[in-house]
Amino acid sequence: LFTVFAAFLFLIVLILISHSISTDIETDYATFGILKSQGFSRKKLSRLFFAQYLAAEVLGVFFGTFLSIPIESVITNGCRLITGTMPEGGISAGKSLLLIGSILILSAVLIFIKTLPLGKISPVKAIGGGKEDVYFDSRIKLPISKKLLSLTLAARQFTSAKRKYLGAVFISVILLFFMLTVNLIMNLMTSKNALLAMGTEFADIAVFCSESAGE
Repeated sequence: LFTVFAAFLFLIVLILISHSISTDIETDYATFGILKSQGFSRKKLSRLFFAQYLAAEVLGVFFGTFLSIPIESVITNGCRLITGTMPEGGISAGKSLLLIGSILILSAVLIFIKTLPLGKISPVKAIGGGKEDVYFDSRIKLPISKKLLSLTLAARQFTSAKRKYLGAVFISVILLFFMLTVNLIMNLMTSKNALLAMGTEFADIAVFCSESAGE
């Protein structure tokens, strides 16, 4: 259960990275074009994104590894009460290194793919004012009203960037779902009803015989 949760959480991170890189390239089109005119190649510009996102992941792995040691013992004890099994305790160094390597490799491949459009940036267009209008370029041409200027401009911008806003809503929904799932899991680990469902017996009064024969 926790493995599936971590895998889905990593998938969400990849979606966020993909969305963030695409937005950065589109927003800073002119800046990247000027940098290319100064001799920066696509590989050099891509290294900026590699350094930014992979450094954040390495930092997360560093702190996450230390935090996982005390958290693992708590989760193991909780799972022992629910499942009735004796799980192996401790952190596996081999599996951890394998997972860390897989995470970094998948992230690097995604960053490489999402930074390929940097090679298509034209310095001439960038110096001339950037690429096409990205905020109001849409097939749905909503009218702009003078009386409701802010509202109509917001609607026009939404129709011009539907994928971005729908993607942001989708990511928010997934994050909310997993936040509720984590809370549900933590409640189940300490819930009397969950333990009863697993076959654990509870009693209002417990009587134990002393080991001492005299007593």
